[in-house]
Amino acid sequence: MTKTFTIGTRGSLLALTQTNVVKQQLESLARQEKKDIVFHIQTIKTKGDQIVDKPLWMIDGKDFFTKELDDSLGRRDIDLVVHSYKDLGRERPDFCSLAAITQRTFPHDILLLTKETKEKILRGEKKQLSVGTSSPRRTYLLQKNLALFLPHFEGEVQCSNLRGNVNSRLEKLRNGQYDAIVLAMAGIHRLSLQEASLKELTLLLKDLDFMLLPLTYFPGAAAQGALAIEMHREGDPELKDLLQKIHHLPTANEVALERASFDKYGGGCHLAVGLTAQKAGENTILIERGINSNKEEISEQEISPSLSTIENLLKKHQAIF
Repeated sequence: MTKTFTIGTRGSLLALTQTNVVKQQLESLARQEKKDIVFHIQTIKTKGDQIVDKPLWMIDGKDFFTKELDDSLGRRDIDLVVHSYKDLGRERPDFCSLAAITQRTFPHDILLLTKETKEKILRGEKKQLSVGTSSPRRTYLLQKNLALFLPHFEGEVQCSNLRGNVNSRLEKLRNGQYDAIVLAMAGIHRLSLQEASLKELTLLLKDLDFMLLPLTYFPGAAAQGALAIEMHREGDPELKDLLQKIHHLPTANEVALERASFDKYGGGCHLAVGLTAQKAGENTILIERGINSNKEEISEQEISPSLSTIENLLKKHQAIF
C-alpha cells in the first residue's frame, strides 16, 4: 500500500527549490529501499513573507517564518517541514521533532554588485557604497570591515533595509536601488541545483559580479546554510527512519555549537553577532564577530581540541529524536 507524506514549505522560489531537493533525496532513498512512498509539497504563507517593508527586528512577535508552518504540522495537515535552520527559534512547540539536519555546503555571505559599480570602485571613483541588507549582523560587519576588501575604496559603506525573496532582492540591485546587496551563499547555491530555478537565477545574475565574504571577518548567522527538517513527534516511524538517513552529523555538530554560542549573547534577530563553526581536522574553529546587546565589540576565534570537549553542550542543543 502506498504511503503519502506532505511536506510543508514557504512559497518563495528558494524555499520551494530547497524543499524539492529534500523531496528528491527522500524519494531516491525510498526507491533504493523498495518502499512504496510518495511525497507531495504544500506551500504555506508565513507572517515573514507577508511583511516585507520592515526589518524583522522591528516587527512585534517572533517565529516570523515558522508559526503558520508549525500550526499546520500541529494539526497534522502536513507530515514534515523543511526549514532554513537559521529561521528556527530556540523554543519550539512540544509536538515538533527535529528529525534531520542536512549537509551544509556554504555558511558564507556573498556580496553581489553591478559590474559598473565594481569598475567605479577599482578606478577610485566610488566615495560611498549603498549596500542592501536588513540584518543587524550584516550591517555591523559590512560597515566595519567591507572597505578592507575593496581595492582603491576609501569611502563609506552605508547599509539600507532590504527585504523580500532572493528574486526580488536581485531585481532591486539590478534596477539601481542599491550599489550592492548581501545574501546567503547557500541560497544561491541551492537555486543552482534545480533546472527551473537555475534558469531564473542565471537571468537575474547576468551582468552582476560578486565577492564571497571571508568567514574570518564576516561569519554567518547561527546555523546559516543548514536545512532543518521537522516532523510531528508522533509521526510515522517509517518517515522518521528515512529522515535519519539524510541527517548529517558533522553539520549538526557545527550548527549546534553556533546556536548554543549565540544563546549566550541573548539570541534574537536584533542581535548583531555572527558565528560560524567549522571542523578542521580534529579541531573545531568557532569564529564570533559583532556587537552584543551592551554595545561591546565581539571579535573571537576559538579552537576546540576536539568535538568531544563540547559533548554536553551538543546534547543540550541538538534535539534529534
